[in-house]
Amino acid sequence: MNVERRNFTRIEFASQVELQNSGRRLQSELLDISLKGALITRPEDWQGAPGTEGCLIIRLGSDDDVIEMQGLAVHVDDERIGWKCTSIDLDSITHLRHLIEYNLGDTEVLHREIGELIQLPDDDAV
Repeated sequence: MNVERRNFTRIEFASQVELQNSGRRLQSELLDISLKGALITRPEDWQGAPGTEGCLIIRLGSDDDVIEMQGLAVHVDDERIGWKCTSIDLDSITHLRHLIEYNLGDTEVLHREIGELIQLPDDDAV
């Protein structure tokens, strides 16, 4: 039985992406995206494995409208790479928030997910 463990809604969104790691720039396609990561097609010459770090750059239309996610590959198969975001700048998270809000059509779900994203674990609470 396959149990769904995602806490963040994934939005299907087609876009060109660039995966940068170890000085390489690989072109790919975005399949879906969430507040915590993305699923992309695996570039033909990708040599990384789960745990490989880098930067995922998602193009939203103009050269100025991009989402840059520092992160790492969490799963890799012959066709796809699951990317976990570990760091994102303010402009990028603003673009991502608007993209998800527009596609969800439900700001309440978005606010709940943002709360989950920034919530401190119980043992770190003051």
